[in-house]
Amino acid sequence: MGAPPVQAVRIEYRDALNIFILVVFVLSQPIFSLLGNNPIFFIVRRSDFSEIAALTFFLCVVVPGLCALSVLFAYRLSHKLGRLVGALLVMACCSLLLAPLLIDIAQLTGKQIVVLNLCISALLTALYMFWTTMRTFVSYLLPAVVIFPLMFLFGSNIQNVVAISDPEETPHQITRPSSIVMVVFDSMPLQSLLNTTRQIDAERFPNFARLASKGTWYRNASTVNESTWWAVPSLLTGRDLFGGVALPMHSIHPQSLFTAFGHQLEYQVTENISKLCPEDLCRPQSLTPTTRWSRFTGLLQDVAILYQHTLYPKELAERLPRINETLGGFAQGNVSAGDDTKSNVDLAPGTIAEQFVASVQPAEKPQFYFLHTLLPHAPWRYTPSGKEYGAGHFARIHGLLGIKKRWGEDQWAVNVAYQRHLLQVGYVDRVLGKLIDKLHVVGLYDDTMLIVVSDHGNSYRANEYHRSVTDETKADILGVPLFIKYPGQKSGQIDDRNVSLVDVLPTIFDQLGVRSDWPLEGASLLGSTLPAREGKHIRDLQQNLFEVSADYYEESTTIEDKYRLLATGENIDDLFNISLYPALNGKELTEFKLQPSADEFLIYNADQFGAIDLASNYLPLLVSGEAPGLALKTPLAIALNGKIMSVTRVFSEPPKQKKFAAMLPESEFLSGKNTLSIHRLEEQGGIFTLFESTIGPLK
Repeated sequence: MGAPPVQAVRIEYRDALNIFILVVFVLSQPIFSLLGNNPIFFIVRRSDFSEIAALTFFLCVVVPGLCALSVLFAYRLSHKLGRLVGALLVMACCSLLLAPLLIDIAQLTGKQIVVLNLCISALLTALYMFWTTMRTFVSYLLPAVVIFPLMFLFGSNIQNVVAISDPEETPHQITRPSSIVMVVFDSMPLQSLLNTTRQIDAERFPNFARLASKGTWYRNASTVNESTWWAVPSLLTGRDLFGGVALPMHSIHPQSLFTAFGHQLEYQVTENISKLCPEDLCRPQSLTPTTRWSRFTGLLQDVAILYQHTLYPKELAERLPRINETLGGFAQGNVSAGDDTKSNVDLAPGTIAEQFVASVQPAEKPQFYFLHTLLPHAPWRYTPSGKEYGAGHFARIHGLLGIKKRWGEDQWAVNVAYQRHLLQVGYVDRVLGKLIDKLHVVGLYDDTMLIVVSDHGNSYRANEYHRSVTDETKADILGVPLFIKYPGQKSGQIDDRNVSLVDVLPTIFDQLGVRSDWPLEGASLLGSTLPAREGKHIRDLQQNLFEVSADYYEESTTIEDKYRLLATGENIDDLFNISLYPALNGKELTEFKLQPSADEFLIYNADQFGAIDLASNYLPLLVSGEAPGLALKTPLAIALNGKIMSVTRVFSEPPKQKKFAAMLPESEFLSGKNTLSIHRLEEQGGIFTLFESTIGPLK
């Protein structure tokens, strides 16, 4: 065979170059726009510039390059094959370009949107293949190949993320040295811990009650912002921060608890979703090539899932891992076992918390132990005993809709979510107990300033937002637990003064004998120096201000609602017994005559009941899935090993799906094979009828 004609060579290289340009345009630009506007994605992953640059190279060179090479290779085999491969890639690019534009056509189903997309993409591809002007236009987009990555890498948001700045503040002189242990829990409203007399529910949360009995409980403490990105920096800077750049970074907030004392303390800092501690004091762990590769592949996986959510219609996106329940590790919902190749966002929050407790050791020099843990933040996956019951689809939250996290209209779905939240608060109580015990064991407890606080609360009301502040939810989100056990303190007390998160740093300064000229907005809680405050306020993510009275809790019905909805006993494990018909819990199926039916239920973990290992850290406690063909609010009896464990009901989730969810008590599982059954339930005049059914897998 002779050499191909010059014109043919030009065509194949032109087509390959155009494919390269199109792939950069339809793949890289949307991802850069998404991540550039949400730089917190990289902060929670602890990404440095090299990792972000590697992602940029992969999206702008590797993927487009492979597509372009495939066109060249096809042309080498035959001209027709090259044209065909080029046409298919052009059609794929057109489809990706159209998908975000068609995703919200309400009149069409997901499958209809896909068909419409393919038809328009085929038409655009035909125009490209047979219209020279269109191909020339694509060639003129070549500068975008360079412009897009440069704008992304050197835009202000990404530069803020990768900024490396050592502390420039002059350290304050400590005159009364003591160690500090500070734990910041995430998304834990004060009301979750309280009983109807506004005391700590000691039966369900004994370690919080234990801390309150030896320290000072600031019962009227409140946050200043619904968002962690503002609440945690406000806590650590002593200032009510809002406006500007919402990045919890040292480069944005140089005056903080982490830069106040310099090297007078030894730092053991675990920040999960912030980078407020400068690297001079909190040196990042050195990463081996294997570690970097593992982290990078995790980053690529999360980016791919985020990108897919911008393309899929809601009906089809339901099958994707959810991105509104966690901050990363979307595919697996975080890994459980300790693995130093993972970033914090990939590790399960329980693993991180346990590692933090283990890191507390005896020391001669005053220590500063700091943990911001994503507990009891969703996704909820832990029981009070420490057992896990799922990740990813197996721990998904039903009833919570959309990126803005608004509850659906069925309060029962919200109740099941609230049940899971409270069970995870039980696990938080367990972690706190381990920390207190460890401080005693290593001899640090008596002389340490122990601070336990949450960044903000959340709400569990149908048709309301889970965390966004409104007039209906502000009381639920405002109140947070704040406990401080001061050095040498032996007995507990309750302080009902109007306290804010911004008061914590001035209190630490006061305790350590520090005099500061920083522009603090809070005041010390020691003594009687706290100024009288007439009310409280909280800002939403858009920085809208909501004001409430200092005694807002007297008007709130949250605690009473909790006990009315979840009144299942006094022990934390009794929360497993939530049921539409509590009297049926524990009943044997043999007490009922099961009626024949064609009911079928699809659940996420259908294959996990055949070989239960009670010694493992995992049990399939959450039963959730779809109930096709049943009416909304149909009661369902969930039975394990022939005994009814709970009665739940069918509720709606977009797009027009009928779902259900219920928790199984871990004490009812047997070693080996367990039998799960789900039964439609009818009640008439106090007589209950159950119906047979089949169970299949939902993927």
